[in-house]
Amino acid sequence: MDICQVAALRIRKMRLEKNMTIDDLAEKCDVSTQTIKLIEAGRRNFKIKTLYTIANSPNVSSDYLIGRIDTPVPESTVVGNLISELTTEEVIYLVSILSRYVEILKKAGTDRNENSSV
Repeated sequence: MDICQVAALRIRKMRLEKNMTIDDLAEKCDVSTQTIKLIEAGRRNFKIKTLYTIANSPNVSSDYLIGRIDTPVPESTVVGNLISELTTEEVIYLVSILSRYVEILKKAGTDRNENSSV
């Protein structure tokens, strides 16, 4: 399956999951309803600009639409959005908690490896 075919399937899936009609998506992307119909049917290739516009209208990754990643919104974006809502002090506190958690995970991994070699 080529990129356009993958995108066609994922655009339709994304649109339906977001409860958008073809008209809704076309309006948000400033393209004709016919353009969206042809793209979703896999009968029309599209410009990169159109892909980005389609991706941004329901807030999904263009990498997801073309099949490069399997989640509509990359985890880094989700985490970044959460962090952007925190104060500087809250971010510092969160980093300290995460650092401690990573230390615990590393120690647990080391303990598991030592026990498995016995």
